[in-house]
Amino acid sequence: MDRKQFLIERMRLKNIKEEINNLEGVSVINIYERADIYPKYKDALDSIYKIEFPVLTTKEIGDENYKYVEYLYKYLKLQTDSYRWLVPGFNCSYWWLELEVSNLCNFIDYYSGNSSLDFTAIDTNNNLLFDIGLGEDDFEYCTIWL
Repeated sequence: MDRKQFLIERMRLKNIKEEINNLEGVSVINIYERADIYPKYKDALDSIYKIEFPVLTTKEIGDENYKYVEYLYKYLKLQTDSYRWLVPGFNCSYWWLELEVSNLCNFIDYYSGNSSLDFTAIDTNNNLLFDIGLGEDDFEYCTIWL
């Protein structure tokens, strides 16, 4: 990455941090450059993005994006009061953010805005990589246990 692009990405990061600091129930634990991420995470992420990667389950399109995350955790029988996620390429940026999320609704509303949820994260507490995205008809869930 050239210096000019890196400076642009630094400004994006500054804006992202300010926005997250204003969200109730969300805090930044760590920030990583893409190059500093553990190779195991990169490899798992590459495999889950392949077109032929199997879909674990689907859910009908509903009205609140945070419910898709709740559904996945319920489906996998994972209990949690808060989420600790490493989010790759946070909001299409160069940065990977590790977050502690205790208010899921606030975070997902911020992350998805008014569009449908397209979210990939590594749950560091449960060693789980998951991708939630809108398929042809329903939301599709892909997961990898790390």
